[in-house]
Amino acid sequence: MHYVTISMRGSAADINCLHALIVSAVHVNNTTHGASPIAIAFPEYREGVQTSAKPNSYGEEQRAVRLRNGFLGRSMRLFGVAEQLTIVLAQLPCLADSPDMAVGKVEPVPSTAQYCAFMRHKGMAKMTPSRLRRTISRQNSKLSDAELEQCFAEQQRRAMATTLPNVGIKSLTTGSQFSIFVERRTDVTASAFAPDSYGLSRPSQVCALPVF
Repeated sequence: MHYVTISMRGSAADINCLHALIVSAVHVNNTTHGASPIAIAFPEYREGVQTSAKPNSYGEEQRAVRLRNGFLGRSMRLFGVAEQLTIVLAQLPCLADSPDMAVGKVEPVPSTAQYCAFMRHKGMAKMTPSRLRRTISRQNSKLSDAELEQCFAEQQRRAMATTLPNVGIKSLTTGSQFSIFVERRTDVTASAFAPDSYGLSRPSQVCALPVF
């Protein structure tokens, strides 16, 4: 397997647009018949966290939950077959022309024992508690009621404690806009290289990527 690192600079809004551009290009590649799949990693990924409540001018603790938004980072790393990486980069001439982007060399992946996975969630971060409960019940129909409640409590706790970074995408089939929320998982081991159509992992399809 080979990789290439793409570094970016500019405002967070500008970088988010570049994220969307590259994710869309990977999606086109991964949905093209006969093309070797490409996976995406975000080396500088930062997950949002809940900040401590601060007292107001009267010394009373503010009740509003304060969140620091997550950020996918100023670099992206693409993994795949060297020839396919070169093809995708060639389809993005803006990478070479933009003063805000620097594209590294396509190189072999170094040896490592550490892996992580970037899990895709479509709209999970904006689910209401009732919708989240229905989604968990539907996806885990074999769990007991007690296990479902435990799963729901964990997901709800996580939703309150963190804001997942996301990238806005335009659907190739309908043209509608939607957001892909990305969660970094470090509790993974080496697995088959099988990214989804967006170059990410799904709960049922983990694609562990090397960390170096």
